[in-house]
Amino acid sequence: MLEAAKSQAAVVARALRGQGRVARTITVIVRFDDLTSVSRSQTLSFGIDDEVAILAIAEALLQSIDLANSFASWRSMRRRSSNVTTTVCS
Repeated sequence: MLEAAKSQAAVVARALRGQGRVARTITVIVRFDDLTSVSRSQTLSFGIDDEVAILAIAEALLQSIDLANSFASWRSMRRRSSNVTTTVCS
């Protein structure tokens, strides 16, 4: 699941930078083998577009989910437009 998180963090960071935006909320969703899903999110007081920072937050969120007794698969990491702001460079 860590490799999937790394890959998703890279995709999200690249998309944010490509659009000149930053994210304030990072959300991870884990789907279990019984098709139930659990999501966790963290909202920051500042925006980020850095892959390492996004991955660190995603890993912390994943650690807060009990994966011990069930097979789980990584579903997605999402950028929520309501928490994405445009970066202005001058």
